[in-house]
Amino acid sequence: NEKKEKKEPELIDGLSPADHQFQWELDHSGGYRLVYPSPTSEKYDKFFEQNLSSLYHETASSQARATCTRNQMEEYSKLKQQEERKRLALGQAAERPKDKVRPESPADPDKPKLKKKACQF
Repeated sequence: NEKKEKKEPELIDGLSPADHQFQWELDHSGGYRLVYPSPTSEKYDKFFEQNLSSLYHETASSQARATCTRNQMEEYSKLKQQEERKRLALGQAAERPKDKVRPESPADPDKPKLKKKACQF
């Protein structure tokens, strides 16, 4: 088991592959000029050095949607627990028998009803 040696990038015309690609793009620009990086790009570099994680922070609307969804899920689970307690109090089985065929219609009598509330953003 010989360890694989890390290959250094081969130089093409004395340039690294990235530099070679950059030079090729400059030579084949189709009459367009290069906007960035430019010889005066130092004044713009500070904008690229900003913390990139700030781009991925949640927006206020995504936080509101997540909160609304969480609240709806909590309401649904509470309602489901109440239905389960009622069923147990009436002496019914906690779960359906596995051999019972489930209804295809959306009006399942065992499913707790949850009124959808519009979330306010």
